[in-house]
Amino acid sequence: THTSSCCLFLLERFIILAALREKIYSSPQNDWKINDMAKSLNISCGYLHYIYKHFFNTTCIADVIESRIQSACELLSSTNKTIEEISLQCGYKNVEHFIRQFKKSQNITPAKYRKAHIITQRISPYRSQRS
Repeated sequence: THTSSCCLFLLERFIILAALREKIYSSPQNDWKINDMAKSLNISCGYLHYIYKHFFNTTCIADVIESRIQSACELLSSTNKTIEEISLQCGYKNVEHFIRQFKKSQNITPAKYRKAHIITQRISPYRSQRS
């Protein structure tokens, strides 16, 4: 029937878009461009915008930015890499642009985020001592 084929079509589109979204979040450092994403799915840029927003209530580019900021947060709190190294690793070509986007997203600079969230290795007082 028409309804079941329509639902199947939407399900197929959702699966394809979910896979794209997974790629975005697993590789935030990639140079994500709407034209390239749409071309890889054999759809127009406008249709990609429309269905992505419909399924995920956000845009592709907003997800790219969010994936990069999430990756940066992890790196800031778990590595000693410089802010510039982290910005490059997260797909930013310009560290100032990275800092602006990070502050817009997190309401704090990357340096202040690091100070507030750094994971330090502490020695437990309950560790067994060697004889």
